[in-house]
Amino acid sequence: MPWTSRWVDIEPSRSQLDPPRVDIVRVEPSAAIERKPEPTVSPQVKLLALISIGMALTLATIEFLFRRTAAG
Repeated sequence: MPWTSRWVDIEPSRSQLDPPRVDIVRVEPSAAIERKPEPTVSPQVKLLALISIGMALTLATIEFLFRRTAAG
């Protein structure tokens, strides 16, 4: 069998301009699935808040400790 004869049985490709037909069915959402959106805080904001609180507490502690030694 020659090499060119092997490809004769292959179907021609479909045209790109002719998209496949798909039936679209509209589905109403169930009441049990619906949830109200909850405000969320990203992990980056939480981390930034924790770092800020930590720095403020550190600075307040240092100020409290050294203020007593400098005033006396």
